[in-house]
Amino acid sequence: MKKSLIAGVLVVYATAAGVASADAGGAYAGFGFGDASSEGIVANTTMSWKVFGGYAVNSKIAVEGGYTYFGESYVVRTNGFSAYVDYVQLTAFELAAIITYPASEQFSLFGKLGVASIGSDSTREKDITFGAGGTYRLAENLSMRASWERYQISEGNIDLLSAGIVLRF
Repeated sequence: MKKSLIAGVLVVYATAAGVASADAGGAYAGFGFGDASSEGIVANTTMSWKVFGGYAVNSKIAVEGGYTYFGESYVVRTNGFSAYVDYVQLTAFELAAIITYPASEQFSLFGKLGVASIGSDSTREKDITFGAGGTYRLAENLSMRASWERYQISEGNIDLLSAGIVLRF
């Protein structure tokens, strides 16, 4: 049910994007570095990073895909009677709708809602991802971006705080 709702929201945004004006649209790509934390993951031992790309249909609506490496972590798991530590390198592939509010000519706020495939080499889960952040335009095609994102998994939510660079084409 939840995945159908997310797919419906993405279709509505994509449809609305098709009839919106095309000012300030175009392709973009970026990368960022940050720190991930979770309720269920005991420790994250390395820095997280992400790469992403998208298409801004206009100044308010974009569709974005990306890959996030959450770092090396360990998770305490149980098998019914005993607990054990599982070392993992969690990653996520995601597709999201981005809604932007231009606060000024150089600064804008954004919200994000999408789906993600989250996990390690051995297991992956699909669930929703959402977040919010801000973008500060340094030049016509270059911006700085800071964001908070949440990824939901069965062991607990993963929160990512990151900062990076966006290049518009």
